[in-house]
Amino acid sequence: GSGGAVPAAWLELVAPMKPRPKQLEALAAHASGSDVVLVDRTGGGKSLVFQLPAVGRWREDVRAGVAMPRLALLVVPFIALGEHQATTMNALLRRLWAAGKLPRFGRALFVRRGGGGAGDEAMQLEPTRTDASEGAAAAASAAAVQSPLSPTAGEGAELRWPTALPCGVCDGCREALPPNQLGRLELIGGRRCCWCCKVAAPAARDDWCEWCQGPQATGRRSWGCKRRDRLRRGLDCTRSADTPETTELGKRTRRSSLGGTPAAATPSAAEAEAEHKAEPTCLADLPKSAPERRIAEGADLVLACVTAASLAADSPRGRLLRDVLVARPLSLVAVDECHAVDELGMASYAPSLAQVGIMCERRDVLADGPRPPRIAATGTLPPVAAGRVLHRLRLRDDARLVRGSIDRADVT
Repeated sequence: GSGGAVPAAWLELVAPMKPRPKQLEALAAHASGSDVVLVDRTGGGKSLVFQLPAVGRWREDVRAGVAMPRLALLVVPFIALGEHQATTMNALLRRLWAAGKLPRFGRALFVRRGGGGAGDEAMQLEPTRTDASEGAAAAASAAAVQSPLSPTAGEGAELRWPTALPCGVCDGCREALPPNQLGRLELIGGRRCCWCCKVAAPAARDDWCEWCQGPQATGRRSWGCKRRDRLRRGLDCTRSADTPETTELGKRTRRSSLGGTPAAATPSAAEAEAEHKAEPTCLADLPKSAPERRIAEGADLVLACVTAASLAADSPRGRLLRDVLVARPLSLVAVDECHAVDELGMASYAPSLAQVGIMCERRDVLADGPRPPRIAATGTLPPVAAGRVLHRLRLRDDARLVRGSIDRADVT
């Protein structure tokens, strides 16, 4: 089979597990320098085909003492998919670090449209390598000392509530939930915070707000919590009385979340002009936590996930993003759900998708060094559309097409 051409260092990362035959075939083709198109069912492990080379090459550069290791670029059509991919990659990197397979802690970053970042773990403490029992004890000890979500020891102790969201200590903020549950939580400040008063005080039901005491607040549903709503509006969550001003603010916030823009919130022409003038023109204008600077300066960055809209944005932040991708050496360029670039599909009403291949080709022309190989993954690519998609992505003529089964026994 094709598995013999896969570098042993890549397979060692996931040992003792072994990739599936189609994964091995795609990995072998990619390792030889070919562009690869992988068509496989949802849940078939397509992401591993770009995750393993990304981590493997980054680790190789770190061990070789390269000051700025190669970075993998992942382009996605949807924000939700980008957040999921960054979360999944960060979880994989944490497991590899804990297992002692990485010389340095690595991270993944998601860049949404307009330059906002999510999924970045740069502000979190670097985890330590401990065994399972020590890690559990350390986590429990840290939660007991730092958590503002639960009452202090002793019955009847005064409850301590957070002063802002994200709280930083709930299961969502700590990414202690499965990816499918984590993806359903609200994104606040770059974290999937699930805080509500029933999470803060699970044994003190009398202290819950009216919504959390109701039958609708089941499982991890926290979106209707009154205290959570107050925290989101920057108010003290221990106070329950609403004023006319806060009531009106809540109404405007709810209207905005439903797609309506209240007249009072519409910026004037002067405000819009001032905002345009304040937009950054160089990296020095951005804070160190900005995703563009993280890509340019972050030696710990393994993968940068960007939306097609952010990659093709005609704005100062969009141009800065393209510039730093030119300057940073890339190990590979991957496009997830690549069928979306088809002119008869999503690209017909989302023009940025049609420019993914052009933007990647432009980057390769302007950058120093060899062109990084590309990986395109999708769960559906009928033969009639394959030619159009490969052309839109500017893949080489000898690109390797690897087709797996798209049948899913769990839904058929």
